[in-house]
Amino acid sequence: MQASPGSTSNQSNIIRAPNYRLGIERWIKHLYIFDSDHKTLCYNYTFKKQKNSMNYFVCFKCKHLNKSTVSARIVSNENGEEYVKLSENEHVCQRQKYKPPTIIYEPDFKLNTVEYGGKKDQRLHVFDSNDKTLYYIYTWISHTETYRCDSCVYNHDINVRAFLTNDESGNKCCVLNDQKHQCKPQKLKS
Repeated sequence: MQASPGSTSNQSNIIRAPNYRLGIERWIKHLYIFDSDHKTLCYNYTFKKQKNSMNYFVCFKCKHLNKSTVSARIVSNENGEEYVKLSENEHVCQRQKYKPPTIIYEPDFKLNTVEYGGKKDQRLHVFDSNDKTLYYIYTWISHTETYRCDSCVYNHDINVRAFLTNDESGNKCCVLNDQKHQCKPQKLKS
């Protein structure tokens, strides 16, 4: 794999922050690995969940062009610092223009656990940027490892998704996909 773009390590298959970023397109998590010379260009990897092994990301453009798998995994070192480990296969696709996702920080979102039907579920509340007394409710969807606005899915047939991660500085944040809510926000109860 062409690891030199974004690599800040002596090991050519290691990419460290801030040379990669997680995002979400439609309802799927993506990993973007930036070109070291042109930070507006990146390789785009799509999340692939595995039942009995480690989850990873795949470059589907390369898979489509050449039927070869160019992949990456997010791993942690002994100090808990995350980095990307690239596969050995090289890209045959071209880098694409990076479109940054919307990222919000606490207190603009809040994670809650609710009991529903005898089991505990995670709910993500994302507050309206203009009125903090209004919020949207997202439900945890385990097979995609994202949160989804059920009201938008069931009433308007669109996928408004989000997921929690840490930014380059280690701060907890929420990444929102580019779909806009069609549902009405909930009002905070006083």
